[in-house]
Amino acid sequence: HQGPLMPADFDVAGFLTGAKAAYGMMQKAWDDADLAELRALASDKVFGELQDQIRSRGAAPNQTDLLKVDAEILEVRDVGPEREVTVLFDVLMREDRDGRPEQVREVWHFTRTRASRQPTWFLDGIQQLED
Repeated sequence: HQGPLMPADFDVAGFLTGAKAAYGMMQKAWDDADLAELRALASDKVFGELQDQIRSRGAAPNQTDLLKVDAEILEVRDVGPEREVTVLFDVLMREDRDGRPEQVREVWHFTRTRASRQPTWFLDGIQQLED
């Protein structure tokens, strides 16, 4: 099975390493209700959604153990000055200490300006995949 076509200047291994790290950072920031950290990693649209969700869940902190984070690039495309990367995350997590691990599959959309000298990609959308 052919993987997606990658632009020649796209560092697949480096991106996947960063994407998995970003998943962990976003999950921790979500658990800690750390809006500043979420703001640094997400587009305006996604940040607004996360902020609303955190507000509605109240002050109770969350505790999530990420037992496994696998990432696979589904698509890389250039749209005008932007580069968009679609990533499938296949994650095994446990939300409370005694809970059973659950598998979560999500598609995350990352974006950044191709001309950007910053290494940061911004999370621009999340789709939950139902089995």
